[in-house]
Amino acid sequence: MVTKSFDLIVPYTKDEDTGLWYPIVEARFLGLGTRWYRLPMLLDTGATEIVLRPDYQPLFPPGVEERVNAVGDKHPRKGILTRSRIEFFGLEGDCEIIFTDIPSNPLFAGLLGRNCFLQFGFGFWEKSKELYVSLNP
Repeated sequence: MVTKSFDLIVPYTKDEDTGLWYPIVEARFLGLGTRWYRLPMLLDTGATEIVLRPDYQPLFPPGVEERVNAVGDKHPRKGILTRSRIEFFGLEGDCEIIFTDIPSNPLFAGLLGRNCFLQFGFGFWEKSKELYVSLNP
């Protein structure tokens, strides 16, 4: 039987209003100048990109308008695309961020999509409400 050890265990966070559980991770983003911002993000395997709500846009370098695929939409919609740096799970790298409307939830500022975490190994167990992370898959 194949076994895999993981470096980190991320417990899910319960939304007390809905009773739903979410894999929330803290990420740091490099904003304007040299200021880093800590934001809670939903680790979303259904999303491709990093998506933040538009109210965070003033913290980042100016972007360009793009047509983007968004949560729950059948057709692309307008969004603003910018580039920045991200750090989470102790690793830092360049990233693209899309600012567009997503459903509001006070537990998280946006979505961390698949493109952001391709370098990690993941496992999750819904019953235990834990996300398992391997930094060297």
